[in-house]
Amino acid sequence: MKAKVSRIKLDQNKRILIVSDIHGGLDVFKRLLQRVNFCKDDYLFILGDLIERGPKSIETIRYVLSLVEEGNTFVLKGNNDTIVDDILENTFDRNFYNFVLPRGSIYLEMCNQLGIEINDDTNFKKINPILYSHYKKEINFVYDLPQIIETDRFIFAHAGIDNFGSLEENDAWRVMRQDTFVNFAAISPKLTFVGHYPCVVYSYHNADYAPKRNFQKRIISIDGGYAVKDEGHINLIIVDSESNINIDYIYEDDLRSVNVVASQIGNNDYDLLIWGRDKFEVIEEKGEEYVCRLENGKTIDIPKIFIYKDRDKWYCMDYTNRILDLDKNDKVKLVKCYKNLALVKKDTVIGWAYIENLDI
Repeated sequence: MKAKVSRIKLDQNKRILIVSDIHGGLDVFKRLLQRVNFCKDDYLFILGDLIERGPKSIETIRYVLSLVEEGNTFVLKGNNDTIVDDILENTFDRNFYNFVLPRGSIYLEMCNQLGIEINDDTNFKKINPILYSHYKKEINFVYDLPQIIETDRFIFAHAGIDNFGSLEENDAWRVMRQDTFVNFAAISPKLTFVGHYPCVVYSYHNADYAPKRNFQKRIISIDGGYAVKDEGHINLIIVDSESNINIDYIYEDDLRSVNVVASQIGNNDYDLLIWGRDKFEVIEEKGEEYVCRLENGKTIDIPKIFIYKDRDKWYCMDYTNRILDLDKNDKVKLVKCYKNLALVKKDTVIGWAYIENLDI
């Protein structure tokens, strides 16, 4: 199926706001809009993955629908949003259910709201039409969303674009699902914004969830990893206008803010492993850690909570052994604790703090 492309003529002087990968995080999304005083004089672009994984998928669709009805909000379809296709087309089955159950899904939300209990004997072919009849407006809205939006100076897509020369010739699924797109993308003729894959994957030194801009290719990746990564957040891009492309951003998450009560000096020699990108080998089990050999030959200890095995292959979640530089009275976001350390986010960068230095 070819991509659905929407072309929009913007007022050259209006502010432009861009988010992606809300994943049902309605409260976080609303806080972002409040912080930038979003109003009818702004444009808002949402680059797909409205739903799935987060806590409020149905409410998120309804809220976004209300924004769209105001005429200044434009929404794309992401790969996670295609679950509504499976409901409408009655192709959602046991395999889909087993896939979405561990991560949370709009399908489960709908069933819970309607009092539909799912068990081993559930006939999904009978349930799908029931869900569609009750949530027809929400499902149709997401189902009909385009995959690409183009303006005079910008291109928006959820994941990536293979053919910048003829946008309609792009495959719809490829537009919604291209992992690490920026690494192999062609140079865009216009400034292009994408989400889909957490932008930390483009980090090679610091584990940083800030938007990543590739100046040469004219592409900005903005997915902050909300609801996908424990330490993730939603990034919101702020562009002065289409005629004045000054770009800034803010972010929001669900993490607890804690105070730094004593300064600490970080380490300068640390490592970073990104899930799906960096290869490693488990060579020994040592208590609560695995001794791992990295691609560069270096051996490090990684807590078992970051490593799992699937079909005889080892995987490591995004992991760094960096100890952060922190000053007294700094504020950080708490991700998790391990022994005498706490994994925290300072601004958008992930690292470790000594628990004794935090007001936990």
